[in-house]
Amino acid sequence: MFLETELLSTVKLPQKAKLIALNQTARISFVANKKVSFFDIPNGNLIGRLKDGQQVIVSAKILVDKTDWYKLIGYGWIPGYYLS
Repeated sequence: MFLETELLSTVKLPQKAKLIALNQTARISFVANKKVSFFDIPNGNLIGRLKDGQQVIVSAKILVDKTDWYKLIGYGWIPGYYLS
């Protein structure tokens, strides 16, 4: 069993990247009746999809390649422009 903080520490981050811990709710903001992909790490492998409008909990944020990525508890990483 892994704790969420242990999973965050295993993410391979760019040298200058700074991981910011969060604990807030958000909503998936994509296209009505469609799903958006989430990834194992920022710019990584697709591991699942979430429905537009689904509520999620964000546990971390990081800036990678000029894009804010957010870690969703129980899912994976998603670019910030898909959250509201």
